[in-house]
Amino acid sequence: MRFLLVAAFLLAPSPVAAQVSVSGRIEGVIIDSVHMRPLTNAFVFARPLAPASDMGRTAVTDDRGRYFIDSLAPSQYAVDFTHPLLDSLELVLATHVVTLADGMVARLDFGVPSGRSLRAAACPGVTLGNGQGALVGQVLSADDEAPMAGASVVVSWTEIDLARGLASAYARRAVNTTSSVNGRYLFCGLPTDILLAVQLQSAARVGSIIRMTIADSAGLAVLNMSFSASGSYATTASDSVSAQEAFLTGTAALSGTVRGAGGLPVGGAQVRVADAEPATRTDTAGHFTLSNLPAGTQRLEVRRLGYLMSDQPVSLRNGRTVVLDVQLVRVFSLDSVRIVAQRMKYPEFERRARLGFGRYLRASDIAARGAYDVPSIIRMTPGFRVEGGFTNPRIYTTRSAFGRCEVNVVVDGLQGMDIGFVRPEQIAAMEFYTSWAGAPPGYRAECGLILIWTKR
Repeated sequence: MRFLLVAAFLLAPSPVAAQVSVSGRIEGVIIDSVHMRPLTNAFVFARPLAPASDMGRTAVTDDRGRYFIDSLAPSQYAVDFTHPLLDSLELVLATHVVTLADGMVARLDFGVPSGRSLRAAACPGVTLGNGQGALVGQVLSADDEAPMAGASVVVSWTEIDLARGLASAYARRAVNTTSSVNGRYLFCGLPTDILLAVQLQSAARVGSIIRMTIADSAGLAVLNMSFSASGSYATTASDSVSAQEAFLTGTAALSGTVRGAGGLPVGGAQVRVADAEPATRTDTAGHFTLSNLPAGTQRLEVRRLGYLMSDQPVSLRNGRTVVLDVQLVRVFSLDSVRIVAQRMKYPEFERRARLGFGRYLRASDIAARGAYDVPSIIRMTPGFRVEGGFTNPRIYTTRSAFGRCEVNVVVDGLQGMDIGFVRPEQIAAMEFYTSWAGAPPGYRAECGLILIWTKR
């Protein structure tokens, strides 16, 4: 599909006052109309037309969306810009022509189409309103990088239905499509602003579950994925992942730097690929390296106490090292205060314990188990399995429809936490849910959920 969107305006070229020059300049700003902010890392290309030439000049927009191309010889220039979002949609912006004379400056500003335009471009003939969006992308083979036709792309999510009086009903929704001859796929009408689970399936093999959200303001998300038989799991007759398989392995490698506020390196962060065994922690400069990783699109998890967990897809290739930097978001907290009163009970915990949809432990129950660490507590709880050692425990539910995928551990409301950060004597209450059914809203629970509430 190809669309023509006019999204730029040109101000007439004007001479540079009090300047003698034999060269011209093109400058401007590119705005992300979806989020009403500058568009960074857009690629701008100016190509001479008189005489015609493919040898042009390029520039990349900065953090304010600004760009400039100077030292241009007098000529006519065709000016375009590209961005990964537009490339994935095959959107073609109108080419603009500017004539430069000696010492002339031309201003050319662009705007990315609005969310409404992006919805219409991705799904022509389909009206998508608020709360509905599109997901597009391409599936490639991780072995030879060729487009994969016939791969199944499955998207699932949890909906909450309050129609049954005061009792909340949780319903699991799933849709699927098949990649085209050029590997492309398209979903129209997916829910926005909620967590989606995306998974590739091909030839009785399934890839890692990728979590993502379509922002309602944009109405569109792009997710390009790669698939490798060696970097995926075999399925059983019931389409669930075989619980007998070990961690995924391969010859891919990953390195990079973890940074926090202001671009400062974050040391001591735990870095791992969700379905692979290797794990490491960043050094004082924030650097990390992982090897023996599976090929294909995998899920990279980065955790550090005091920061929100980073959960993002990364495409790996056997025999290659991918370099990727990770940005962590700091969890802001109040200044230290002196506690002079006993903490109130957990009303949500008590209410859910009365409903009985999961398993519930109070501090007295935890103490009675006499466990040395949190993994030992989880091992005593039916429906869960702990793999790995003390420094890298992995928790799986044995009853998820998704098969082998890690349980979401939430500590005091922070999702995706490492259970190694908590000691049994620090815990006031724990909740266990082996699947999304019955789990409280607001948390990722497609692979099971464990809520931990600490003492204060």
